[in-house]
Amino acid sequence: MTKKTSGDNPEPQPVKAVPPALRVGGAFIALAIVLALWTFLEVVLNGWLAPFHVTTRFLLICVAAIIIGGSATSGRTQYVTMGRVVTLGVALTLIVLSRVLPNTTFMVMGQYWLPSYAIVSLLAGLIIKRQMIPAG
Repeated sequence: MTKKTSGDNPEPQPVKAVPPALRVGGAFIALAIVLALWTFLEVVLNGWLAPFHVTTRFLLICVAAIIIGGSATSGRTQYVTMGRVVTLGVALTLIVLSRVLPNTTFMVMGQYWLPSYAIVSLLAGLIIKRQMIPAG
């Protein structure tokens, strides 16, 4: 008698599509995490309330975080598709480009805006994801 494992199941599991709202909520939450980490690094390296320079590196990493947060796998029933691989490849390319491209400053803003944007982004992601919970 052989023990039946989940890999021996001949019937394919149904693939559930991820609703766009979950993807958008995940993108907002990933952006909030990156902004919070960037705030921590800025405070450690430059001190609190130092001017923050919005650079090419910062913008490309934020866009890569949004792409990764929007295309993350949400369960075991999600198969790896070519579209997901290409999307994550684009995010990886953006991260590599952030290290290669010149670090041009686009604008200077107060450092307190980083945690403010992180909080707003986290709230937006949680509100969007909460809308997906069925009323019961």
